[in-house]
Amino acid sequence: MRGGAVPAPAEEDLGTVRMGDDAVATRRCSRCHVVKPLSAFNRDRTAAAGRTTRCRRCLTLYKAEAKGPLSLPAVNRAVDGAPDLVPAVRVREELQRLRDRGYPFAVAWEVAVGNAVEGLYGNARREWLAAIEAMREMWAEAYAGIPAPPLPFVPEQEHAEIEYAA
Repeated sequence: MRGGAVPAPAEEDLGTVRMGDDAVATRRCSRCHVVKPLSAFNRDRTAAAGRTTRCRRCLTLYKAEAKGPLSLPAVNRAVDGAPDLVPAVRVREELQRLRDRGYPFAVAWEVAVGNAVEGLYGNARREWLAAIEAMREMWAEAYAGIPAPPLPFVPEQEHAEIEYAA
């Protein structure tokens, strides 16, 4: 394959089917493995047969998978749309500072949460207070020096069932 030569397609991938008096050229899709007429494949000047190896339907599905929820553009959109993480960072830093000074967790918690949501108003304040409060036990354990439990292993098959917000 020197000089950019393209390998010839496998014999079983190309064929001809007679339909009445007309002969129709066919090709086997490399993804769905169905024999289809050449008109079901996009043109590709770089391919030996002059057509893509995937039928148009499979090529569309392939491109949709590439643009799925975990693709780079989707991840970038999710990061750009993520809420400001400053309140969570403020809670962590304030709890650490107060723990180093010897304050009990109950006192440190009230001060840290108050400082974290300072400057937030309306829905943003309510949502952050709810999110921070939901993690109170975890923060208390970390404050006491109890290590967090390891994250559970999720098999690859279960990842496909997770619904991602667009």
